[in-house]
Amino acid sequence: MIPTLIGITVLTFAVMQLVPGDPADLRFFAEDSPLDTGNIEQGLAQFRRENLLDQPLWRQYLHYVGPFDLSERGHTWFGGSGEAPWGGLLLGDLGREFFRPHVTILDELLRRLRVTVPLALCALFLSYLLALPLGIYSVMRQGSFFDVAAGVIVFLLYSVPMFWAALMLQLTFGSNWLGLLPVIGLADKDAAELSTFGQFTDVLAHLILPVATLTVGGFAYLSRQMRAGLLDVIREDYIRTARAKGLSERKVVLKHGLRNSLGPVLTLFATIMPALIGGSVIVESVFDLPGIGSYAYYGLMQRDYFVVMGTTTFSAMITLVCILVTDLAYAWIDPRIRYE
Repeated sequence: MIPTLIGITVLTFAVMQLVPGDPADLRFFAEDSPLDTGNIEQGLAQFRRENLLDQPLWRQYLHYVGPFDLSERGHTWFGGSGEAPWGGLLLGDLGREFFRPHVTILDELLRRLRVTVPLALCALFLSYLLALPLGIYSVMRQGSFFDVAAGVIVFLLYSVPMFWAALMLQLTFGSNWLGLLPVIGLADKDAAELSTFGQFTDVLAHLILPVATLTVGGFAYLSRQMRAGLLDVIREDYIRTARAKGLSERKVVLKHGLRNSLGPVLTLFATIMPALIGGSVIVESVFDLPGIGSYAYYGLMQRDYFVVMGTTTFSAMITLVCILVTDLAYAWIDPRIRYE
């Protein structure tokens, strides 16, 4: 996991250097820029010097990784003043934003996690809750009208682009048509005046459409994987033996086939969960939610290297942990696998 994470940070840093645009120019010419606009060249040089943008790329990367701070305020071993000798990713320091130097990226990520994680968990739970029974029932009714119709509907749902699904849900349930649900933000502007229960229901209403959008693609893909995995298992010899003993099809599928068919579906957990947390850029942008996805988009548009590196590194860590959990879970669902 550690070499993989280091490789991801190297690739992300290299890709960000290839993105057109100079963060110093964007920072200096912003309307709320605190830099001195009286002398443009001096202001640009000051910003680049403070953020090591005038240093070689290897020095910028090592400053981000740590544990030594290589800026002017950093460790005296590397020419700094010694005011802040330590820092970097290895010490849990993800840096500060270019445009808002008073905001630490780690604190902002933790704050936005309170929006993204509940969204992702709800979408993941609903995806598995709907996909597994649908896949199992499709196998039990293999070749029937229900199986064919479910397959067509699921493939259509999986083919729908996420941004289009989000916009259609907004148009359908928003004030433009049915007017049943709020479509922007995490809460109404007057939510502070509501009771605790009223605030809870207000937030819940705002989350229905984003969760539904995130659920659609994962549910469709999971149900097909569940069906395909179970179909492979029920062709095995021990399943034929169970049928020969006179067991009902329900017992054959649920008792003997289900557990051994969960491998592919469990594997998908390692990719779906991180994708929901780190890749919800579209949903959070369309519904204007202050989550990690919209934060990554903000950092990319502002060419804020630390924001993009922080969100990418965090998503990579979640992915690696989920892969590890998935590997260990195989020993639970498959008795033939044991880890020493």
